[in-house]
Amino acid sequence: MRALLREATRPFHARVDALGSGLDLRTRSGYGALLCAHASVLPGLETVLSAGPVPPDWSQRRRTDALLGDLKVLGLAPGTVLVPPALDDPAARLGALYVIEGSRLGNEVLRRQVIDAWPEAPVAFLAHGANAGLWQRFVAWLATFAADAAALDVAARGAGAVFELYERAFLEQLSRARENSGRGGVPAG
Repeated sequence: MRALLREATRPFHARVDALGSGLDLRTRSGYGALLCAHASVLPGLETVLSAGPVPPDWSQRRRTDALLGDLKVLGLAPGTVLVPPALDDPAARLGALYVIEGSRLGNEVLRRQVIDAWPEAPVAFLAHGANAGLWQRFVAWLATFAADAAALDVAARGAGAVFELYERAFLEQLSRARENSGRGGVPAG
């Protein structure tokens, strides 16, 4: 399932990464926009995913509190909350979990960028679960699911729907950044 999801989501992943690259994480406004984009998606998505199946350590994996805490330190509101996809099928939720758990890998790279430029930045969200082996345990857990071609297709659609939601969130933040730069302001959220 992991290999199929990686291949099926490659174009989505590339688009979201390209959008995220449009945010300058060395600045408070760019980093705030990144967090606001995640805050538009993650809280609702974690709620939907709680319907299961979820890894046994699901409560340790949830990152909404860390995300909202970082925004609070920055004095930013979460911004527009996007309605998560229905993900009515367990296989679709597995695909969605693949996306948010996989984001931990990218978050480590982003955390280093932020800290290099701004050592006192609040990075609880980006650092959440670092060095805890959460990705490896997730991959092992995901491998326990035997899936036929139909279930794999549903999982890929669920993952794609989550990437599309993140794409909307990043587009919104980039649009706000352009508006604010035209007015001389820098607030995110």
